[in-house]
Amino acid sequence: MRLRVLVLFFVRVMLGVVLRGFMTMVGRVQAVGVRHMGVMTSLVVITVLVVLRGLAMMLCGLFVMVGRGLVMRAALVSLRHIVLLVCGDRHGDDDDIG
Repeated sequence: MRLRVLVLFFVRVMLGVVLRGFMTMVGRVQAVGVRHMGVMTSLVVITVLVVLRGLAMMLCGLFVMVGRGLVMRAALVSLRHIVLLVCGDRHGDDDDIG
């Protein structure tokens, strides 16, 4: 019960902080005159570029992880062939039948 009250208090405080910041930002946006819209446009463009940069970095990280996985798989396949050459195929010895 006490944990639930603490969690609800934490959520209320965080929500209040976020909403206060959002309302402050909305108040500042409304105060921008029509002649200063170029500034807002440049801010939006910068924001979009930052988001796209983050997306590109995430995709690069994904490609790096996929590449590492492929290299590891290739190394394990070559290791399997080396182990089979050294130890022989113990499960497939059917030379005694024929």
